Formats: sequence, C-alpha cells, structure tokens
Amino acid sequence: MEDVTGREDAVFFRDVLKDGAKLTAIARKVGNKKWQLSVRNEYGINSNWLELFSSARLAIETAVNTIEKEGIESFTDTEGYEYLMEENA
Repeated sequence: MEDVTGREDAVFFRDVLKDGAKLTAIARKVGNKKWQLSVRNEYGINSNWLELFSSARLAIETAVNTIEKEGIESFTDTEGYEYLMEENA
C-alpha cells in the first residue's frame, strides 16, 4: 500500500480476521498528508479514531496493532445496535 498524496478521494481497506470475526480497517484521506482511521465490524458499525495519521499505511498499521493487542471485543460490541443484527440475519 502506498501513501497517495495528491488524491483527495483516496481510501484504503484491510480486512483483519481474529477470533472468528472479520473487521475492516479503513484509512480515508482527509487532507494533505492527513488520514482518518476507522474500523468497521461485520454489522457496519464503525469505531473512529480522533487522531489523524500522516499516511494510510500508518493508520492501517495502528488499527491492526490495536486489534492484535487489545482484542476484538471493543469493535464487536453491538450494545445499542441490536437492530442492525436483526437486519443482517
């Protein structure tokens, strides 16, 4: 994956499979050398970082390292989003 400076619509994805769950790390370019990070679970619920990153690679690596270190629970908790589980059933 490359840092694609100059493209305002750049988005990179990386799927992470852990403990039977699929999470998707998403880096979106939001400015010159500024990337926003989110992790989406199987129900479409996003966890967003407030911090911006200097490259897509750094953002994605941060998500993967966080998932590996802290586990998937905080990304797969669906409390308050039960209606999404019913729609996807």
